Amino acid sequence: MEKTQFFTVLYDKFIERGMEERYALKQIEQIKTNITPDDEKEILDIQSPDEINEIADGYYIIYKRRLENHIARKKAQKELELRNQNLSNIQASQTDIKTNNTSIQAQNLYEKENAPKNTGIVNLPTTDNKKSDVIAPEKLSPAATPEPSKALTEQKRNLPDNNPAHNQANEKDDDYSEDLYRYKPNGENSYTGKIVFWVTLILTLPITITLIAAVFGIFVTVFALISALIIGCVACLVVGVTGGCALSLIGIIYGITQTFDVPQIGAYEIGLGVMIAGCVMFSSILIYNFAIRLLPFVMKKVGVLFGICVKKLKQLFIYAKGECYKL
Repeated sequence: MEKTQFFTVLYDKFIERGMEERYALKQIEQIKTNITPDDEKEILDIQSPDEINEIADGYYIIYKRRLENHIARKKAQKELELRNQNLSNIQASQTDIKTNNTSIQAQNLYEKENAPKNTGIVNLPTTDNKKSDVIAPEKLSPAATPEPSKALTEQKRNLPDNNPAHNQANEKDDDYSEDLYRYKPNGENSYTGKIVFWVTLILTLPITITLIAAVFGIFVTVFALISALIIGCVACLVVGVTGGCALSLIGIIYGITQTFDVPQIGAYEIGLGVMIAGCVMFSSILIYNFAIRLLPFVMKKVGVLFGICVKKLKQLFIYAKGECYKL
């Protein structure tokens, strides 16, 4: 398949799976930019548009995961904004509480300094000469809370990381963690998977060549046996028909000549010749159908099986290559 047709069909597959047009175009442009000679060979080997479904499914899975990650980041950002707003409200409440406490303490000090001294009331002595800063609960503002600093600490502890650099790095990791392009975010090619694939292939060549040779030898042996069987059946058919016709004619002619001398022997010989002709005809029909129809049909099916094995081997090669390139 040509590259232009491949990209057109792949774009249509993206749209069919629900991918947005701008992301589909961006995906196609990125594939064109990062395509390798090996990928071009694989594109040329594609015979029908149905074979592109697997490729389109892989890229759509990546697109869907990126979209889910994007939605999750938006949700986390909204939660962060809400927590920041709650934190601001708590800080404002704490500031109001401190202001109210300061006002109440100043008012109490003013009333104490301006209170009449000769009231006739005896003040009981106290053992603690330190002034207490504790304010009665009934004098506090209704908006006050018993431990605002503890609530504030809990809010700060539950907040996510607000570092923009960390958020940007996490976003890049989410965008490229499941990318099938095998490339880094900065655009440079990552050949780790490619090196792993080719090194593994070279190291396992003795095993793979042995297995492929064994399977290929089995198919070659089957083809050779079927061909030899066809040739043998045809030769047997020719010999059988020739010998049977000869025996049948000899018996019929001999019987005719004996009919004038000994009619019983002549009739027996003629009947024997006719019986030989019938047996030869019946066996020739069976051998002919076996050699000309059944064996070629079997050979054709073996050839189809051989083609399926070759195709599956190719698909296995491409799948192993893709999995290694994900590393």
